[in-house]
Amino acid sequence: MSYVTLNRNSGLMGMFRDISFLMDGRKLIKIGRNSSKTVEIDPGSHFFQISMDWMKTEPIEVNVGKNEEIVFECGTGMGAVLVGTKLKIRLQLTDRRLRN
Repeated sequence: MSYVTLNRNSGLMGMFRDISFLMDGRKLIKIGRNSSKTVEIDPGSHFFQISMDWMKTEPIEVNVGKNEEIVFECGTGMGAVLVGTKLKIRLQLTDRRLRN
């Protein structure tokens, strides 16, 4: 098996909203502010993205190897900005490592 970890920062924008973490277009988990969650997934090529309310990031394609853990950072405080009345959310792959 393989793993994906999602870390959400403690940004103030959107602090009362959950972020949904999607894998291949389906909701994998919901994560609150200043949280971290790890989920077991099948190895292979997957598309990852996050959504909050009506906003959704562009998919990030990652080929996950067997016994590999990939780590994403997400939130509204990682360079996210208000554009008009819309809050931008961010998702970034930050680490890859083998697990025993």
